[in-house]
Amino acid sequence: MTTIDLSRPRRFGELVAATMSLAWAHRAVLYTVVLVIGGPVNVLSEGLVRNMDPLTPGDPVSSSQLTTLFAVVVLVLISTPLVTAAVARAVERIGAGDAVGVGDTLRAGLAAALAALAAILLGALVTTLGFLLLVVPGVILAVRLLVVGQTAAIERPGARGALRRSMELTRGHWWRLLGMILVVLVVTAVGGTALTAPFEAMGGTPALAAAALVQSAIDMVTAVFLTLVYYDLRARHDAAAAAVAVPDAWG
Repeated sequence: MTTIDLSRPRRFGELVAATMSLAWAHRAVLYTVVLVIGGPVNVLSEGLVRNMDPLTPGDPVSSSQLTTLFAVVVLVLISTPLVTAAVARAVERIGAGDAVGVGDTLRAGLAAALAALAAILLGALVTTLGFLLLVVPGVILAVRLLVVGQTAAIERPGARGALRRSMELTRGHWWRLLGMILVVLVVTAVGGTALTAPFEAMGGTPALAAAALVQSAIDMVTAVFLTLVYYDLRARHDAAAAAVAVPDAWG
């Protein structure tokens, strides 16, 4: 059984290596869980987007396009908290040296899903307001609230508490986090496109199924990565707090 030390900070390369090692070692459980939760959502989302009239820059968005986009957002909001909570709790148990199975991971995810959903929705609302104001505040908030779902699922501080905690953990790490997320987004986008390209040439059901399966794999790896980022930030925060407390203790 592969375990991991969640109490120490890691550089970006170490986070990537730990993510791939953990995801691969526990792929049977983690991918099955993500596929059960997000597979149907990914199929529906892909089908809706593929059947939607293409969005053209400069042209107004039609009511049918808005309906489709709204449906996709709702589907994502259903699956994201579940995937986030299930994977976060699974990584927590792996770090504690416990065995994880599909059933208990799903149950743990369901138990923490509402907490993650409330925090993610509140974070999305705050970030959207930031984008509507001047765009830049939205980008800043999106990074500062990067681990709000993981915080909610693992620490259970409530939605507002999860936002405050995420802001606390990410303080001083904005540029580092932004760089990491941009790299992850580019790599997953390029990798996903390369994996689905042969099936896109076939079109129809094979392309839809391949896109959903690949997206589920990306969702799994991303969820593991963000959970490890959460633990990395927590380790750094605790170390900084301890460094300040030691001189105070000695007067």
